[in-house]
Parts: sequence; C-alpha cells; structure tokens
Amino acid sequence: MSNMLEKAKELAHKIHTNTTRASGDPLVDHLANVCEKLTSAGITDEIVLASAWLHHMPEAATDAANLISSQVGAEVANIVELYHNLRLVDIKKESPKHFNENYIVQTYMNLAQDMRVLVLALANQAHNIETAHALPQVKRLETAEKTLYLYAPIGKMLGISDFTKTLENEAFKILNPAEYLKIKTVIEEKTPQIKAFFEQAVSVVGQLLEESGVKAQVSYRIKHIYSTYRKAERYKDKGDEVGEDFSSIYDLAAMRIVVDTEEQVYLVESLLSSLWDQLPHLRNDYILKPRPTGYRSLHNVFRVENNLHIEVQIRTYEMHQEAEYGVCSHLFYKIGEKFKNELANNPNWVKELNYFEAYKPQISHFDKNVYAFTPKGDIIELPKGAKAIDFAYYVHTDIGDGCVGAKINGIMAKIDTVINDGDVVEILVDKNKKTPSRDWLSMVGTKKAKWEILKRLRLAEK
Repeated sequence: MSNMLEKAKELAHKIHTNTTRASGDPLVDHLANVCEKLTSAGITDEIVLASAWLHHMPEAATDAANLISSQVGAEVANIVELYHNLRLVDIKKESPKHFNENYIVQTYMNLAQDMRVLVLALANQAHNIETAHALPQVKRLETAEKTLYLYAPIGKMLGISDFTKTLENEAFKILNPAEYLKIKTVIEEKTPQIKAFFEQAVSVVGQLLEESGVKAQVSYRIKHIYSTYRKAERYKDKGDEVGEDFSSIYDLAAMRIVVDTEEQVYLVESLLSSLWDQLPHLRNDYILKPRPTGYRSLHNVFRVENNLHIEVQIRTYEMHQEAEYGVCSHLFYKIGEKFKNELANNPNWVKELNYFEAYKPQISHFDKNVYAFTPKGDIIELPKGAKAIDFAYYVHTDIGDGCVGAKINGIMAKIDTVINDGDVVEILVDKNKKTPSRDWLSMVGTKKAKWEILKRLRLAEK
C-alpha cells in the first residue's frame, strides 16, 4: 500500500473509530469494502482509492477539507468535497409530466464535475445496495429504485461491468424477490453445463481460427439475473414465449469473437457453421444494418448440445471498442495513466459530456439545455440562458404568475438571474398575485415563459 493510501486509511480509522452504519457494522468496514470494489474493478488510481477511505469524513468533521488536504493531499480533499456536495443533492424520480427520467443521469454527471467522483459514487452505491437489507422497508425500496434508474445506467456508460451487474442484480432482488429467485435458480441449474461447454469450446474455436489464419480474441459470458429478466420482459411484450426455464432466451449463454477485419467476421461465421447447427431465422447482421444506437456486430444462434443454444457475437476490434465504451472509447473503462493525463488536462470534462451522444438516441441535444432542481429534488429542463422567472413558468404557470422573488442555492436572487446546471431554485410566491408584470416580457429568456405571460396579460385586459 502506498504512503498516500496508508495516510488515508489511518485518518479514516481515527475519525470513524466509533461510527457505525444502520446495519450496526463499523463504518470503516464499509470504507474498506468500497476500496475493495474499486480495486476489483481494476481501478488503481491512488487519488480515487484514498478518496474512498475518506468519502464520509465531511459528515464527521467540520474541518474535513483542511485535515485531508494537510494529511493526505489537496487533490484527494477536492474529490471528497465534490463527492460530498453530490450526495447533498436530493435527486428524485418524481417530476412534472413532461419530464424524461434520463435527464437525471445527465444532471448527476454534470454535478459530479469529475469522472473520479462518479466512479467513487458507483462503488459506494454497489456496497450500499448489497447491505440495503438493514434499512427500513420504504428506504430500502427507494434505494433499490434509485440504483436502477440512476447508478446502473452510469455504470454501463463508464464500462464498469462489475459495478453494473452488482447494482442491477441487488436492486432487482429487493424490488422483485420472487422473480429474482426464480431466474437465479434457473441460471444456477444451467451454469455447470454452460461452463463445461465453453471451457472446451473456447479452446476448440481458438484453434480452428488459428489454423485458418485468423487471430481472434474469444470469450464467453452467462447473462446475469437482471439482464435475463429484462430480456424476458421484452419477449413477453412482443408476445413471444419465454419458457419456464427461459429456454427461449437464446443469448443466456453467449460467445464473443473479436477479429481484425470485417472480412474475417464472415469467415468466422462460416467456420462456426461447420461446427454447430446454425439457426438462420435468428441471424442478425448489425454490420450491414446497424442498430439505431450505431451498434455493429454479427449475431448468430447455434444449437451446440441437447437443450443448449448459444449466441455468438462476431465483430472487429473497432466495433468492439465502440460497443463497449461508446464515443469516449477506452478512456471510460479504467482509470489508468492515460486517463489521468486526460483528467489533468481537463478535470471538468464530464461537464462537457453529452450522455446521449454516446447512445445516439433520437432526442434533443443536452448542450442546448441546463438542468436545475426544485427544492424537492425534481429536475427542470430549461434552454440555456433561462432565468429564474423562466424556471417559475416551467414549474407551473401559477407559480410564474405569482412569482415575487427567488432563492438560488439558498441565496436570495433577482428573478432575472441566469440559471446554471445543478442550481437549486426556490420560487417565492404571493398567492394573492394572479397577474404577471408586463416588464417581464423584456426580461424572460424563453419563448415558453413569454407566451404564458402574454396569455395571462390578455386575459387580465378583457
């Protein structure tokens, strides 16, 4: 353990010696578990690991920032402070009807300001959801729901599959224990057969490809519990049978083969067809016709043994990199030297990141908007340049009409103050005030607010 980590660990034990969690377990055990999860995910950055030991310190010491800075390092102190500020924001799923829950992910990433804060938050939540059984039922369910709609999507985007699997499975176990147990039992029953097959098949396929002059990376995976559930639900939505043992889900077991060229992709398909029985009606060529997300790969299903089908995904290294890590490539995967250099050059790069650009869905660009919170934690999407008075009208017309002032991040502000990402905006309302001021027409920054003001003024003049 490095000198920095030793100091962080010592300071954590000193500050949290007598602190316990809701479960009754020592808080330092939680800190150690978060560090272990980071290390297991391949994250070796000392700043992140030291921050993991100290991420609860601001709750226990009023001078936490100075203590961490002087005893461990200023950069660690900054990460801990950013993480603490992120925790203080009460992000909730409830929202106005026009709200798209995916805004939560983008807003959370914007507020984090630093990639390392997100990684720390994921590791912390992974351990929190594993120990959520100690929480009261209402809090336990809230934690599980938030894990699925906020943390798991971020985990997928960052390419940290270890965290994502834990987050999804543990949350699902809380929200739907009966279905969780059913799927877990089926997977456990099938796993020995699947593993035995793949242990032999990976070697055989690798040798076959090598003899054919194809250098390839061959791997396999067994679909995890929540992923299997989601796939089963999609089958049901289309009216397809799933089967009691999920035998109709052909990608429960999957092999992935990554090669150098697109030509080799189809050569590998031909070679595998000489080994196993191909199911042509389940063949999907996402190279010829990429998915709307831009995903490219050749998918086939083969019958390899009695009652065992496997999906085989064949792609080039370029396609694999795009599929796994999106437009930000391998920089998302682990924090290594190259990634640290990126952070050093632009530590706030995550603020510039457009989450949905990575998935390329058909929605408006986030860089045209800002995302601010109501005091209850609802997220309001506004065009850039919107002001506090615009925020009021985006919450509700009556709030806008009755607006007499605003607080931004707890501080009194003029109603023409421009809103920034992550601002918590409280609109002060006079319930007796029903008509907006005509002066507001030259003040507002959005068409929506101007239109609502004009409508109300015309009504008042009648």
